[in-house]
Amino acid sequence: MPPKKLVPYTRLNVLSRTTTTEYASPKEFSFRVGAYGILEDKQGRLLMIKSFNNSLYDLPGGGIKPTESVREACAREFDEETGLAVEVHELLTMNESLFAFNNNPPFHAIRLYYRMTKKGGTLKLHGNDYDSFGCLWVPKKEIDKVNTIETVVEALHAINH
Repeated sequence: MPPKKLVPYTRLNVLSRTTTTEYASPKEFSFRVGAYGILEDKQGRLLMIKSFNNSLYDLPGGGIKPTESVREACAREFDEETGLAVEVHELLTMNESLFAFNNNPPFHAIRLYYRMTKKGGTLKLHGNDYDSFGCLWVPKKEIDKVNTIETVVEALHAINH
């Protein structure tokens, strides 16, 4: 009997901030689709959040709930993490990754990135105390210097930010 096909994925250890490549059966993966917003201010800076999950900077956004539209999810997540009400515009790009945090099972993540404009609200500079703990405006030319996840850099380069 041939061995089961194993799929490589990246595991991030939050405490040590190290990554390792591990392998799992396809049946072990959870599937997750998320919507993320790209908001640029008048100074040409992009809004990012510091994630509780991994202490890295990410774009505001997250998972889509059952029966929620992608745009509804994007606006809800943006408001939850930043305090800003936004209008969700066109889809700019998408990417996918296979990853896991700490001892959690691995995910196959599809990430959709939308252009946003601010409609109102007050920016929560210190995050929301449950899945983000800080907001940061980053000049577009300095994105590569920010401690962020690979999929964010990939997405921003894809749309020439």
